Amino acid sequence: MNKKACVALLVVLLIAATTVAARRGPFGHRRGPGGPGGLGKLMFIADRLDLTDEQFLALRKQMKTTREEARPLMEQMHLLKKQIIESIDTETFEENKIREIIELKSKVMAELAILHLKKVHEFRKELTPEQLEKIRTMLKRRGPFCPHKEED
Repeated sequence: MNKKACVALLVVLLIAATTVAARRGPFGHRRGPGGPGGLGKLMFIADRLDLTDEQFLALRKQMKTTREEARPLMEQMHLLKKQIIESIDTETFEENKIREIIELKSKVMAELAILHLKKVHEFRKELTPEQLEKIRTMLKRRGPFCPHKEED
């Protein structure tokens, strides 16, 4: 797989992972996916790490700032997607134009992935050594949203 395809795949996986439904809300309250303020995206991990109230509030604040920082990139992604869809309904196939749009979309996706990974790295500072070890264990089992899978 080429580098752009790998980056695109990584971004798709990151986005898919962040849309997993919540199991528990702040301070242990149960609720449905997303819930108030869209906090469900990372609640699965927050539940698994047994975050303190202070850690949870720090995570919530960070998610809000990340969402604000990602908004212009997401708007750009939306416009690029719209351009790709519009290119389907043309009389001629303009490969160079479509290629430019897709390459730009790949760059925006890479920027989004970098933004999210940067924020995850920043939040690690809030975690205890035990919580960091839990993350390592989850990731060894194929990612934070597959805790039931065994290591290969």
